[in-house]
Amino acid sequence: MNKTVYVVESPESPGLPAPEGDINVTVQRVKDPGLPDPVAPMPALSPDDPEVLARIQEQTTHYRETQLVFVSATVYDHSRTFLRCYPSGNGHKEAVCAWSNIDFNHFSGFSTYQVKGDDGEIRQYGLLMGLGNQDTAKMAVWLAKHDREDEIPEIPELPDLATGGPAYKIVEGESPDETGVELIDDMHVLYKVEGTRMEEAYQARIKAYEERKAYLLANPPKPEDVTIRFWKRERPVAKKEEGDE
Repeated sequence: MNKTVYVVESPESPGLPAPEGDINVTVQRVKDPGLPDPVAPMPALSPDDPEVLARIQEQTTHYRETQLVFVSATVYDHSRTFLRCYPSGNGHKEAVCAWSNIDFNHFSGFSTYQVKGDDGEIRQYGLLMGLGNQDTAKMAVWLAKHDREDEIPEIPELPDLATGGPAYKIVEGESPDETGVELIDDMHVLYKVEGTRMEEAYQARIKAYEERKAYLLANPPKPEDVTIRFWKRERPVAKKEEGDE
């Protein structure tokens, strides 16, 4: 059976036209290819099994706790970032808020990292970050056009990143959560060591994205035809037990 269908697919990335057009959908009934049966699941082991207990003990010995970090980052002009941090996703406590002189776009592209503290302890983090960017010049034009003046935040003085290194300033709250402050501090410690590589990786991702976007705009993809094959499963006749007629 063959049928023509008009389809619209999701674009590969924002800003690109959606692939759309007619495709041919072909449905074919074929001979059973004799594919093997799925592998049966292994039997469950008892939690009291010595081998299981040994594996649990081994994992416990080498386990390093990972702290989940939820961060909302708004980057202004690729030079200052406003952070809201929730250590371990603790929504019951107020967020620890800070201004940073780091472009937190450089923290995109990876989800785990570790930092060695002054005490020699290795702290392991899992990062979940919501990221947004603001161009203050464009924002000012938009606010003026709509007769609004109060929505550009006042950014505190921070040292220049190139000369003073990574720096931040805690805001909003007289006694911020110590765990949250440690989290923000560790992110800046990480950037002090790996910032150059993080920026290079970010720029490489942007370059690859722009090149891919230009290619797709010049060569719009078309939906591909679809072929569906199905068959009736043929099973061998079960052998008769001895004594059966």
